[in-house]
Amino acid sequence: MKRTTEEIYTTLLEKGDLSVLDTDFDPGYQAIGVTGPDPMDLDQFRTFVKELRTAFPDLTITFDEEIAEGNKVVTPHTMAGTHKGEFMGVAPTNKKCEVRGISLDEFENGKLVRSESQWDSLGLLRQLGALPETVK
Repeated sequence: MKRTTEEIYTTLLEKGDLSVLDTDFDPGYQAIGVTGPDPMDLDQFRTFVKELRTAFPDLTITFDEEIAEGNKVVTPHTMAGTHKGEFMGVAPTNKKCEVRGISLDEFENGKLVRSESQWDSLGLLRQLGALPETVK
């Protein structure tokens, strides 16, 4: 069964179902633009997802749309959750956060092989109180 990008990320990030990494991701998968090593391989991305879900256990992801051409899909999205565990070196704050992002995902033979993401990590750190709202 071939799933949409929205279905894959909702299953992985909202439900925390890591089995999607084995069924819908290619073993040679690379993630670019995520927090951590760049690019991340599949095992590093698995660790990142676990850390993200621990930090934001009520994480939700909302997709504005999916724009597909050939084997590539662009998805502007918003992630939201409550900061309950350490993330990006910031101790839990119990603050509700919302972050916009966009991903370009590439598929081969129905599996994700590469994702390039841009998201407002600076905005997240500001919402967590780790940075001032404005920089002079």
